[in-house]
Amino acid sequence: TLTPSGSIIPTQDHEKFLRPHRGRISHISPKNLVNCRDASRKNMNTNMQKTITLLLFSIFISTSSYSQCWEEINLNVDQQIIPNGDNYNIFFFNDSVGLIFSEFYVFKTNDGGQSWKVTFDESVVTANYQFFNDSVGLYATQRELYKTTDAGDNWTKISNYLENEPIPPVVKDIYFLDSLSGFAVGNEKMLIKTVDGGYTWEKIFSYNQQLYQSCDIDFIDSIYGFAGCSNNIFYKTSNGGETWEVVRNRRTDPGIANFEMIDTLNGIGIIGGIGQRLGLTTNGWNSYSLDTSVYFPINLVKYSTSRYWMASILGIYKSENFGRSWQSTLIGKTVRDIHFSSPTNGWAVGHDYLLLKYNPEEPECVNTLEFPQNASTNNPIQPTIKWSAVTSGCLEGYYISLGTTPDSSDILYRHFVGLDTSFSPGFALPYDTEIYLKIEPFNTLHFASGCVDFYFRTEVCPEPVQTFIDTTLTKNQVFLGQIWEQDTSFQVSLKAINNCDSIIQYNIVVDRSSTLETNIASQINLYPNPTSNFLHFQFSDHLKLNQIEVFSLNGKLQFKLEEIQSCEINLQNLPAGMYTIRFVFEDGVVSKKILKKP
Repeated sequence: TLTPSGSIIPTQDHEKFLRPHRGRISHISPKNLVNCRDASRKNMNTNMQKTITLLLFSIFISTSSYSQCWEEINLNVDQQIIPNGDNYNIFFFNDSVGLIFSEFYVFKTNDGGQSWKVTFDESVVTANYQFFNDSVGLYATQRELYKTTDAGDNWTKISNYLENEPIPPVVKDIYFLDSLSGFAVGNEKMLIKTVDGGYTWEKIFSYNQQLYQSCDIDFIDSIYGFAGCSNNIFYKTSNGGETWEVVRNRRTDPGIANFEMIDTLNGIGIIGGIGQRLGLTTNGWNSYSLDTSVYFPINLVKYSTSRYWMASILGIYKSENFGRSWQSTLIGKTVRDIHFSSPTNGWAVGHDYLLLKYNPEEPECVNTLEFPQNASTNNPIQPTIKWSAVTSGCLEGYYISLGTTPDSSDILYRHFVGLDTSFSPGFALPYDTEIYLKIEPFNTLHFASGCVDFYFRTEVCPEPVQTFIDTTLTKNQVFLGQIWEQDTSFQVSLKAINNCDSIIQYNIVVDRSSTLETNIASQINLYPNPTSNFLHFQFSDHLKLNQIEVFSLNGKLQFKLEEIQSCEINLQNLPAGMYTIRFVFEDGVVSKKILKKP
């Protein structure tokens, strides 16, 4: 069932249109995974129960601090209520006034969740809700549509959808473009539309099969929209819902339910219905890739352009990068919906009247650097850095910085490592160097304050590695940027990136047996030599000249000509002295010495 993100847009009648986050329902119970109050709620098989139990145990062991950001609140209701109900959706107008849509009731608070009153007490199955301003809104159940004009204090039934159809629709989701024009999607093969605020409805079309799973309808703006269920048919519109076309109809693939579109091509959604896997698309759901990092997702909630929250059977996940990666922020609770009315006022609801409040207290600093130990020496240059986990405050991840001076990050700047308490840089640190490490615990609102750097020293450099390079050159051949005319040996000492020396020993032998100059040089004519400005040259027609290089007597390249347009070389910009002109032909290389006059 659907809900957008809490932003405000104008409606046709210039009201403020509150677009609440997505509110899906799920009939998966975490205890026995069955709920006898509704015969349509199906029990999971034994293998699924075992899988969830094992996942909960393994995740709890490795991430026991992940729930620090969420505080369980007692649902303090003003009357006796049916026990063991499920809270399906939650929405806050502001930090004080909010609503919970549960299995049997609608609850309302006016004091920031400290106390709640029942404003609706009929046993219905929630589909979705949508508010047009701070007072007027709709509450969609699967069979009826209710309206409030006093922010949920009272509800009036305004429609039974298409009650005169032979098989009336079972609505799973609604979406209103404004206070009058809206759509609903669900079982019994129908997509329906209203233009009078939900009082009357007309059928747009019927699906080709029953839709007994989760369904969703969502618009990017007033023009582009998408609709689908967890069967395999998925639709889109590019004219505000006047007509719809099939995007995908693959009977062998799982369908797409509960989705959010970033634009007309990019989106994220739950594949195969509630409790399955996340999918990412870059082509408007013609195809998608699966993300297996989130277990048993129930409800996808968009908070901002890039931040998403995910309610799941196992807890709460959060993404800061358009849903491309996720981290767990709460485990061990079946959560069905999440809503933030502001960065600090976040709420979640779930099974057995579960109510959670986001509590972003500043996290504490990391107390202990476990490896390398603080102030230790002779540490490996490629360490796996480990530290003690933060146990106080709301922790949503760590940033790591590395530098060679206190409070610096010249090696690595604020690298995000999630909630892991170990990190391998993936590259070698410099030898024999003091390394300063900053570990910054953080949450959405706070970085841990007052934290000091850890530091350690890497191992000293090993003995310099000496490399020998033997090479044979022809006379006047250019090597290492110079012309070599005689045999020689020399060493080069290099400072490597890891701060240690290495030595290269070059042994150069010049082969003087080459007859290249004898064979070709006689076919080249240079004049005038000496010269003050231009040097002219001529050579046999069968020779193909590719390049001319001009070197000083110490072997340094002065300039080269690669695109030779004329038979002359301009030497005006060179100081007086002796130079070597190197002609590079296709068949060989010839060098000639010339004198440049003042």
